[in-house]
Amino acid sequence: MVNTFENKYCSKCSYPLKPEALDEIKEEENKKLMELESKYKEMDSVLQNLVKAFSSVDDSGKQTIAKQLIESGKFT
Repeated sequence: MVNTFENKYCSKCSYPLKPEALDEIKEEENKKLMELESKYKEMDSVLQNLVKAFSSVDDSGKQTIAKQLIESGKFT
């Protein structure tokens, strides 16, 4: 199979054949990376808030929370 001159990507393997195709791939990868970084920061913030909240809970409360988490199947 021969790619036409207009193809930005290989018809068989999707390899970028033109610089703008490679730029599109890089842009999409950067977008996904930024989304992952944003989600990581959000999760880190939630975790930090949970740690702060649990630091004020007594041992009995911590055991109750742990039991509920285990029973929910979220943690084993």
